[in-house]
Amino acid sequence: MSGDFCLKCGGSWAGAGDCLACRDLAKGLVQFYSGTATWSKTYMSPSNHSLRIHPHPDLKKVAETDYDEGTDKYLSVYLDSNGTMNERKGVAIAANQTGRTGRWWVMKVPGGSEVIANATIDLLGPFKLMDEGCLSFPGQYAKVKRSERVRVSGIRLDLDTLVSSEFGEIWEGQDAQVAQHENDHLNGKCFIDHLGSAERSRIKGELARLKKMNLVMPWLQG
Repeated sequence: MSGDFCLKCGGSWAGAGDCLACRDLAKGLVQFYSGTATWSKTYMSPSNHSLRIHPHPDLKKVAETDYDEGTDKYLSVYLDSNGTMNERKGVAIAANQTGRTGRWWVMKVPGGSEVIANATIDLLGPFKLMDEGCLSFPGQYAKVKRSERVRVSGIRLDLDTLVSSEFGEIWEGQDAQVAQHENDHLNGKCFIDHLGSAERSRIKGELARLKKMNLVMPWLQG
């Protein structure tokens, strides 16, 4: 029934049309653009039920569309993904983890969050095993071989100031790891794809066990 789910985010909703989370988000955007309210960089929409959990097919999709720098309609999408990331206490989230097809991810930075779009990444080394997890694999971690330094070029959108700019930088440490992890997502690859078969089977089995015990919310499973 159309009244059981939000028409925008797909989340459970006992009313008709858009859920309260999406209504609040839309109201905030209208106030921001009309100049009647100051948009908070810490703003998060309430639970939007959009996170894709393995083995959701969206996690295997390669990003097809580019970020459109001049289109304001995408702002609500970025803020929605930012809310999902913050609610799950993540450090970054890729477009296809919330069912989008663009080549972008949202990541935490000092003082707020930003969108990184149309990124190209060059691995500079050295390489080491790093502890890694993923919002789409709740509670699961493994060591993944990553480059400690990368060169990242693309477009950056500050979700506080809403200013976008092209950039080219050397990222190190966790930022370098985030760039590789999120770029993998945009290429339809998850962190377990870097692991051996035994480790992949262990993580898949543990995630299946958590779902069977209802320790992963049903609307998160995809």
